[in-house]
Amino acid sequence: MLTKSGASTTLIGHYELLFYLGFVLTSFWVVGLMQGFLSQYPRLADADRPAYLFNTYVLLLFVSAVLFSLMCLAKKPLLLALTGQTDLPHYELFTLYLLVHTPTFLVENLYLIFAQARKIVGYGLFAFGLQALVILVPIFMGWGLGAAIMGLLFLALAKHLWLWVELWHKSQFSFSRIMIKELVVLSWPLILYTLVAGFHQTFDQWMVNFKYAGDETQFAVFRYGARELPVAIALATALSTALLPVVSAQLEEGLAQIKAKTRKLFHLLFPLSIGLMLSSSWFFPRVFNAQFSDSVLIFNVFLLLVSSRVILTRTIMVGLGANRAVFGCVLLGLLFNIGMSFLLFPHWGMAGIAGGTVLAYFAEVALFAFYLYRFHAIRLGQYLDLKWYLLYSVLLLGAFLWGLA
Repeated sequence: MLTKSGASTTLIGHYELLFYLGFVLTSFWVVGLMQGFLSQYPRLADADRPAYLFNTYVLLLFVSAVLFSLMCLAKKPLLLALTGQTDLPHYELFTLYLLVHTPTFLVENLYLIFAQARKIVGYGLFAFGLQALVILVPIFMGWGLGAAIMGLLFLALAKHLWLWVELWHKSQFSFSRIMIKELVVLSWPLILYTLVAGFHQTFDQWMVNFKYAGDETQFAVFRYGARELPVAIALATALSTALLPVVSAQLEEGLAQIKAKTRKLFHLLFPLSIGLMLSSSWFFPRVFNAQFSDSVLIFNVFLLLVSSRVILTRTIMVGLGANRAVFGCVLLGLLFNIGMSFLLFPHWGMAGIAGGTVLAYFAEVALFAFYLYRFHAIRLGQYLDLKWYLLYSVLLLGAFLWGLA
């Protein structure tokens, strides 16, 4: 929608840079803390749960305040390290938005633990519907990015008020250092894992800033191209979550179900990816605009990731309790990503950065598969329909090469 607003690529680049900062500085610890919260809450006695809710909010608010202070006090070095710039329009206003907004991620998790599905839908319509409006209306009206960020700040205040109302009814306002300490201890490994697992995306965007000296236009071009097939991530993640208990309880049955159900995913995701790849040079400039034509090759490279997403090796390893091995393989994959991105960039530019990420994901899956075979005697063919997989992968690669011609 922003590309259809008449806004310059520079303004869109500033918008993307701000939210890139927000993602890098908040996502890993918010996700880790929320996972810790969700795993610990059911284990608590009923009498302790209301106070636990309140102390979770206190911890989120405290970390947000620390982050706000850091972003204010270390503005120039932080911006230089992450974006390659020493200043960014509306930076201070955006840091205030993060301070108010970040603790509100607790709202949907409250509804999750209380099994209030309708409230999740209602809150989602409220939060994300208004978010689109407060960003798009000021931009389309020509009021500038500052007005959009101000709108986001007011929306964050409304969401924070919503959270307070829920806490008033569901929590007990009783501060407990012990509860906060327990949540930190429980969440710390999850925060570290989330940080490492999400580093692929963060590194790609950092490298674009590093190689293009903070050029917001080039950053926007990369961000609009560096998008996987969304339905692939959603379906693969859902399937992985659903089959994890089966793998943990009955390994052979779990492997058989993974093989059968991923085969069904092949028939949906591969043809869709191939179709998008063959038509991307036509639809991409029309869905966005001609300024984003250079995003097409990056988009096609990221479509290749579907071949790694449908191999659920990590699900099997987690089901076997091989969490340390998972972390080690992910870490090696990150190192491979860094090396390949620097190696490919001189030849392919931003597409080379994307290519490094794609190769790193395949390397990670290969490490998982090797571990499963070496230490658990689980062959690739036990959980992957090799004939269909190879056929579709060759067709996908052929579509990619056709697009290069």
